[in-house]
Amino acid sequence: ESVSRVIPEFRSNAGLVLERDTTIMNGYTQTLEPQVQYLYVPEKDQSNIGVYDTTTLQDDYNGLFRDRRFSGLDRVAEANQYSWGVTSRLLDSANQEQFRLSLGRIVYLNESNFTIDQNQGIAADVSALALEVYARINRNWQFSSDIQYNTEDDFTNKSQTSVDYLFGENQTIQLNHRYTRDVSGITLEQLSLAGSVRINKNWKLLKMTCLMLIK
Repeated sequence: ESVSRVIPEFRSNAGLVLERDTTIMNGYTQTLEPQVQYLYVPEKDQSNIGVYDTTTLQDDYNGLFRDRRFSGLDRVAEANQYSWGVTSRLLDSANQEQFRLSLGRIVYLNESNFTIDQNQGIAADVSALALEVYARINRNWQFSSDIQYNTEDDFTNKSQTSVDYLFGENQTIQLNHRYTRDVSGITLEQLSLAGSVRINKNWKLLKMTCLMLIK
């Protein structure tokens, strides 16, 4: 029996944005932005379809509210789950974001969630806890980090942290650290230093130095 390429989907997403003036920082506004999503995709046997360009998408904070788990069209994952998340921002008087903190996860309601090859499923009841932090320290320095933390087994699945220094228009230096716990059974850490320097209005010099650590 062939598998139809049309698979029905039900998705409901709702969010709310609340604002208030801060009491400790004059002229600043704090937001509270809860968000919840329910997603249902019925199970379909897709084992007779080859896997060509399909990979698992990253479960960062924004990924919690996607309607699909895989890239490409070779696999459409079943789903019976809800996602929750909350974001809080700090905005200055010019409505420019100075700080952001987001936290959320997926709760799986079905008993199995197949992977790309359908030989293994997601045994956990919940996804990793997704945390995202951004801070604009001043006009020159910025910090950002996102972490996917497994609270059931107490380890970090993935993380990325970067520090940016902006020393001119379209001129930056960035220090970046990436960590992935399991890439085909190995742990990868990557430390990189990247820079962008404007030579004139038509030319820009880009350079990156990367150090890879494999465990």
